[in-house]
Amino acid sequence: MAVARWWDDAPEQVYWLEITQRSDIGADLAAPQFNYRGDEYWSYALVREVEDGDVVFHYEMGPRLIQRWSRAAGGWWPDEVHWGARGTVGRSSDPFDRPGWRHGLDGPFALAAPVGLDDFRSSEDSLQSIYDDLLDRVVSTGSGRAAWHERRVARAH
Repeated sequence: MAVARWWDDAPEQVYWLEITQRSDIGADLAAPQFNYRGDEYWSYALVREVEDGDVVFHYEMGPRLIQRWSRAAGGWWPDEVHWGARGTVGRSSDPFDRPGWRHGLDGPFALAAPVGLDDFRSSEDSLQSIYDDLLDRVVSTGSGRAAWHERRVARAH
């Protein structure tokens, strides 16, 4: 699947956000190769875009915090993953083993101060400005995906 690599001309863009409920945070990045319809899905394919040395922040859905981060190490590889989607359609089925992608991580390491959902919400104006700039870049390349949800700040896609 082709990914619009808007960050190619911005070498400082080495940060990724994993949104997870996993108990083994920082073990690796993992995603299925295909969605529930058997098609490649753009956000799953991003596991293969992470480069060794990139920084991955781990947003933990339970406490709604980023408390830890890891550094990408060891590249990506195909592997079986146990996965249950959390989207509108996917959440109706139980997780099951399927072909997936993994990327190695070194970590996790604790942040000096956790960053919570309230922190994101209090920075919404700044985040909206950053998002608008990013959207301009994505649209100017003719592809890509970004979404700003009016009711949920910093919706990751």
